[in-house]
Amino acid sequence: MGSGKTSVLLPLASHANALVGKQLSMIVLPEELVASMSKEFSEQLELVYGQGIDCLTIQRKHKYDLQKIEYLYSRLRKDLDQGRVIVTSNSSIQSLFLIFIEALYDFRELSQAEEEIRVQQIAAFQKIFILIKQYFYVLIDEVDSILDITRVSSFSKILLLLE
Repeated sequence: MGSGKTSVLLPLASHANALVGKQLSMIVLPEELVASMSKEFSEQLELVYGQGIDCLTIQRKHKYDLQKIEYLYSRLRKDLDQGRVIVTSNSSIQSLFLIFIEALYDFRELSQAEEEIRVQQIAAFQKIFILIKQYFYVLIDEVDSILDITRVSSFSKILLLLE
């Protein structure tokens, strides 16, 4: 602890893993570190490499219509094309998956017009997940707290409630 892994090595490794058009570097931090560390990473990467970061926050309380989902995809695509580093939290990643699952779950109670829009939303989510699978290189800081089984089990309980 206190040997510079987060403040020194993580910005260097994340920048090295951001390959323009080929690989998108993502740093996943615990929720409580995102605000302070994203500011620090941004300043460091801007000073040394002339390249800022994209701080990505996704919350389930916000409504994600087709326009917002497509905007998220274009934002990620732009980050890939510019070689920018994404900083996010584990809860933002969980929220993205839960929003997608909710879109699938609510599918059966829609009118025909709403169903057509939902199909487009699901297709937009698929584009995001394909982008993540093909291009993302993920670095996790404080992995012991992010992958804490008590937090994972609460995520699992949410999924069970959706069934």
